[in-house]
Amino acid sequence: MIKMIAFVKKKPHLSREEFIHLWTVEHTRLSKILGMKGYRINIALQPQPGPTADAAPNVPPYDGTAEIWWESLEHMQAALASPENLIAAADTERFCEVLQFVFTEEFVVI
Repeated sequence: MIKMIAFVKKKPHLSREEFIHLWTVEHTRLSKILGMKGYRINIALQPQPGPTADAAPNVPPYDGTAEIWWESLEHMQAALASPENLIAAADTERFCEVLQFVFTEEFVVI
């Protein structure tokens, strides 16, 4: 399985709720990309307290991640070159300030 993992930082003017809505509701209407075997969006939790009372909160470097996977590298390359993906990619500019990708090969442990 080939997986694309996206690391997303929201645009600063968006509230957490606006960001979540734009990504998980509106964007997903456009992002049914050719041949996907799965698509997961993971929203980071709100900053959590540090391990001690005087420690700074643990602020995550990203507001969320997405995982999209395909059966093969060829399937992924065809999907990413599709007109549907070009539309979905352009849409991310509404809610993403930072969008970084890691392309991986999945090894299932459990």
